[in-house]
Amino acid sequence: DTKTKSDIICEFLEKVMEEMEPYNVVISGDVFGITTKRLGDFENIGQDFARIAKIVDVICPMVYPSHYGYNEYRLPRPDKDPYNTVYYALKDGQNRIAETIPTEEHSAVIRPYLQDFTATWLGSGNYIVYDTNAVKNQIQACFDLRIDEFILWDPSNKYCYDALGKA
Repeated sequence: DTKTKSDIICEFLEKVMEEMEPYNVVISGDVFGITTKRLGDFENIGQDFARIAKIVDVICPMVYPSHYGYNEYRLPRPDKDPYNTVYYALKDGQNRIAETIPTEEHSAVIRPYLQDFTATWLGSGNYIVYDTNAVKNQIQACFDLRIDEFILWDPSNKYCYDALGKA
C-alpha cells in the first residue's frame, strides 16, 4: 500500500540489473511511446520513462504512430504522419532524459520500436498503409535525432526490409 506501481517496477529492474551484472549482458525495458512525453507515471501504469531510463541499459519506447490520439503533437492524424510522430515522441524522450538524469549518471540508450503494420482499425481516413516509405520515414526521424538503433514491429511478421537501406 505504500509503494506505487512505478516504485515496484523500478525496484524489480534494479534487482534484475544487480543480479545480471556478473554476466555482462545488456538489459532493456519496453515502455509505451506516450511515456516519453508525460512526466512521471502519468497514467498509473508503472511506466516512468526517465526513472526506467536511469536503470536499464536500453529503453525501447513503442512509438507507433497509430497509438497516438488525434491532434497529439498537433498532428491531426498521427498515423498519417509517421516521420513527425516518431520525431516528436523521440525528441521528447531525449529531452526527458536530459532534464531528469544528470550527465554524469547512467542513462539508457533509446532504441524505439517503429511501426511496420497498417492500423486499419483506426477507420477510413485516419490511417495510411505502412509501406516502405512510411517505415523509411520513421527510420529517418530516428537518424535525424542521432538515434541509430530501432526495432521494427509487425504482429504478422511481414516487414518492409527494403526500407532499411533507404533512410
